[in-house]
Amino acid sequence: MEAAVIVFSIVARLLSVASAVLGFIADTKKLTPSDIYFSQGKCVYPSSPAFGLGIVALSLLVAAQIIVSLAGSCSGNGGATGSRRVLGNVC
Repeated sequence: MEAAVIVFSIVARLLSVASAVLGFIADTKKLTPSDIYFSQGKCVYPSSPAFGLGIVALSLLVAAQIIVSLAGSCSGNGGATGSRRVLGNVC
């Protein structure tokens, strides 16, 4: 069972790192005031991939949290004890 916890922890870390990378990329892709222009009296906002990247990053974080909760048996069934509870809290 400990090997499964280690695998779940590694997968959760990879998802968290991927989420952070996507978040940083989304931050670089967001619109700046110089990107916005007026056309016929209205503001025109060009499309940007920042929102989609942010949503994907959020979904990866949620998946990582679910995996950590399952790996540490912290899903509400009260079965987590000792090192497994500590592992779930640390992750």
